[in-house]
Amino acid sequence: MPMLTFGQAMTANGTFEPLVGWQYEYLPWPAQVEVAVNAAVTEEAVATVSFGAETVQEESAVQVVTLANQPPAFDQPQLVDVAAAGDRLKIKVREIAGNTGFVRGWIRISSLV
Repeated sequence: MPMLTFGQAMTANGTFEPLVGWQYEYLPWPAQVEVAVNAAVTEEAVATVSFGAETVQEESAVQVVTLANQPPAFDQPQLVDVAAAGDRLKIKVREIAGNTGFVRGWIRISSLV
């Protein structure tokens, strides 16, 4: 069950795509995909999540937490969906308040074959 945790300091109005270049950016098999993303309390960010041609979440607010180094709980995914073999997994986080801050998250993939 592949899993990637990520974190990034965000610049004002910056973007972050944590899955670019990851070994499982393109799925080798059909899978259940779980995603969670959060941002530090000073950060206002939105995230777009897509699996192949399907946009699972578009420009939706990211969960805000009080500590910049607090990752989302591993047992509480915010998004769960099924993706097909060959689908490109994409998470794009965008800072919208003109501040700097920190974004953290994770993605977990469970093969369905």
